[in-house]
Amino acid sequence: GTTVYQVVSSGYLQKNIGSAVVQLMGSVGGATPDIDGAQIASHLGSLLGSRVYYLHAPMVVTDAGVRRGLLRDQHIRKTFEMARQVDALIVSVGAVSEASGLFRAGYLNDADLDYIRGQGAVGDICGSYYKQDGTLCALELDERTVAAPPDVMRGAPLRVGVGWGTAKALPSLGAIRAGLINVLITDEASAREMLWIIDREQLDRQATALAASAK
Repeated sequence: GTTVYQVVSSGYLQKNIGSAVVQLMGSVGGATPDIDGAQIASHLGSLLGSRVYYLHAPMVVTDAGVRRGLLRDQHIRKTFEMARQVDALIVSVGAVSEASGLFRAGYLNDADLDYIRGQGAVGDICGSYYKQDGTLCALELDERTVAAPPDVMRGAPLRVGVGWGTAKALPSLGAIRAGLINVLITDEASAREMLWIIDREQLDRQATALAASAK
């Protein structure tokens, strides 16, 4: 998403000849480069001097049958095989809001966001939605999303999530608990908000325990 594009374009990356860049999620069509996986992967590959393995498919397709057909394609299978071998990944922490890449690209509408929130989702990584406690959400959308699944992402030793601002605090916390990221690049505002959320959770647990013991 936007945050990954900004990190890739930061100027801190150096050539790494012999490395490979793997696109973890399908493309979002005519969207701007800062949220399109293929364009971000291409940009990163150019900066590093790396071979790029593209995921030549839309991020979200019309039905589960289309997705199953795409997953049988040899090039897409190869990209997912490479995804299982990566040493590190960098992903945007997505919020369930109108600011999300899928909403901006037109894959989700207001009703979709309401449904996803209604399932308890607080954020997503590459289209995998999760709750505040890190539990993954089982959504119909999963069957139409072309992206690396959670088990593939968890297989990378280094899993870097990027997200800043208070709106990304809860999604970031959920992503950490889900095991989808183990390093977070964020700002002070988001970090403070995360600590506040954790403190509030602890107080809520204590209040619940006291209420139970009083019965």
